[in-house]
Amino acid sequence: MTTRDHATHNTKTNQFTYPSTKREFVREFIHGVEIIDPYRWLENLNDPNVREWIKEQNALTRKILDNLPSRKTIEKRLIEIFPRGVMNAPLEKKLGWFYLRREKGENQVKLCFNPKNHSKQEIVLVNPNELDPEGLTTIDWFFPNDDGTLVAYGLSHGGDEWSTLHVLDVRTGRKLAEAIPRTRFCTVRWKKDNSGFYYTKYPEIGEVPSGEEFYHKHVRFHELESPHEDDPIIFKNERHPRDFPIPYLSPDESYMLVLSSRFVAADLYYIDLTTNPPTATPIVEDNTWMIKSIKITGDHVYLLAAKDSPNYMLYRTTKDQLDPNKWEIVISPPENGILVDFKIIKEKIAVVLQQEVSHHVIIHEMNGDRIYEVPLPSLGTITELKGHHDSTKISFIYHSFFHPIQSFVYDVTTKQLEEFDNPSIQVDASRFEITRTWYKSKDGTKVHMYIYHRKDLKKNGQNPTILYGYGGFGISLLPSFSPHFYFWVEQGGIVAIANLRGGNEFGEAWHDAGRLDKKQNVFDDFIAAAEYLIAEKYCSPQTLGIAGGSNGGLLVGAAMTQRPDLFAAVYCGVPLLDMIRYHKFSMAKAWIPEYGDPDNPEHFQWLYAYSPYHHVKKDESYPAVLFHAAEADSRVDPSHAIKMAARMQYVSAAKENPILLYMESAAGHGVGKPVSKRVQQFVDMIAFFAWRLGLTIND
Repeated sequence: MTTRDHATHNTKTNQFTYPSTKREFVREFIHGVEIIDPYRWLENLNDPNVREWIKEQNALTRKILDNLPSRKTIEKRLIEIFPRGVMNAPLEKKLGWFYLRREKGENQVKLCFNPKNHSKQEIVLVNPNELDPEGLTTIDWFFPNDDGTLVAYGLSHGGDEWSTLHVLDVRTGRKLAEAIPRTRFCTVRWKKDNSGFYYTKYPEIGEVPSGEEFYHKHVRFHELESPHEDDPIIFKNERHPRDFPIPYLSPDESYMLVLSSRFVAADLYYIDLTTNPPTATPIVEDNTWMIKSIKITGDHVYLLAAKDSPNYMLYRTTKDQLDPNKWEIVISPPENGILVDFKIIKEKIAVVLQQEVSHHVIIHEMNGDRIYEVPLPSLGTITELKGHHDSTKISFIYHSFFHPIQSFVYDVTTKQLEEFDNPSIQVDASRFEITRTWYKSKDGTKVHMYIYHRKDLKKNGQNPTILYGYGGFGISLLPSFSPHFYFWVEQGGIVAIANLRGGNEFGEAWHDAGRLDKKQNVFDDFIAAAEYLIAEKYCSPQTLGIAGGSNGGLLVGAAMTQRPDLFAAVYCGVPLLDMIRYHKFSMAKAWIPEYGDPDNPEHFQWLYAYSPYHHVKKDESYPAVLFHAAEADSRVDPSHAIKMAARMQYVSAAKENPILLYMESAAGHGVGKPVSKRVQQFVDMIAFFAWRLGLTIND
């Protein structure tokens, strides 16, 4: 039974007066546990009272943050060093190269074509900056056909990521009639005769029950310049409707392999395209394999996959021998190494190897023998690897802590590494040093951490420090360029990046050790990182801040509720915080393999044990917190941050520490956000930390 009672409060602190917030108690029993939620009403963003409350919260936050004296200096420098130039690995086709470029002063990347590897010949195909002067329209993805005469691309607006598919004739610049909606996270595979393409699409509103619109993604076929409403379904996974299907088309177009992924495992299906309708045969099902990517070339099928090994191997087979028990291992990772990506190019295999918590590009013979490593500027991250099986070239994006994002092309025949683009962003790596260290977590597990700062820093225990982590979904935090963190260390602060369990820095076993019933390990690792930084005299609890977004927002939410004494300030961006209701919003049921299902009694106990929203204690002295949420966020519902802010404002005993909420309009989870909004978000974060941790910002 659910009962409600009503109360109001107006919290006054020594420095801050929060908006009046109604407390409307919802009491319910879930799996025998009584849950009391005074802010359930704030979940309804369509309620005018909620909208007014958010408006008041925003006004308070802006009044405080906009008056911090360091904002102009931070903003000016971030604009100078914000990533620009070619923003993805250029994709080679017969007619030339396709890529995304952003220039200084532009809010969005534009889709460009270059018949040769020289920017002076560049042709801008799609420019969202001209389509939308507000900067809210973004290119989500693009797929050229094999000869490069046509390109399919997705546009979305306001950060919602609900792409609409369009097609452009590269030779004439003519936009074709296609406007296919709900092509979020789309994959497109063109037919060789350019008559149409296979693509992935979500159902239209009304085609599935309410609440299921974020699932049931299908593979369809579209004949060019025909009505898309009748596009036939080629594949749908009714067994796992929350999966993300990725199609791979054979060169002769007689069959397709579909990888149906659910983060921790993937099913694999063979689709016979010679039958009408196409028939699907399961190859791998029921969490028996993890498959990351596939490449079909000639008679061979290559798969980056794992079963008995905790890390991925590169397998090879043929369409006539798809029994996974008979796949041939071509490349195994070396000890302490992880295969991250691969491309089949002319007579060679290029592999991204993750080792020593950074990336390496390794060239192999077709039989798997290692030949040599591609020289890179320093230890860093490869965010993309591209290549065509008829070419001798690979391309990739490289960056590290002190090397901004840059695109490279490497020819395996000439062994020449060339800059595809030089963004000319001025940073000085010689002023800084990076320390790689290991520390012990609560259970004795050794955890790796990067710490970087200026060379003239003194370990006196008083340095303003930002500890950042993620710890989930098998995502690795490797050396990468973050303009706001670079600015922080440039000004004399410290940044620490902890490689927590739940990530993939040390393989799938490392990931598994931080999910489901083992999620507390992630929080323990993060808390231990903070304790290490304090013990080693990098900082003190009064000068230590923590930052995280999305799953990382859950991380910092759990850390500050479990150990509020360790931190002076918290930046909690687009977070999950109510873990017993997370699955009720948007696409969050797709994350059940990572977190668990609150409707399952056993899983509920895991989730409730750490759910940050349910562990906020009355009269606890919490650090200063800045919650950032986004109105159009279709991944994490903004109600997490809203409810948490309300609860903490009411109970926190540390009245001198503000609990602030900023709800950003016309923005989503972060993908496609215009540069102007991204810069302001980072200015808010850095100005907030400088204010609360005592970093002096110099012009």
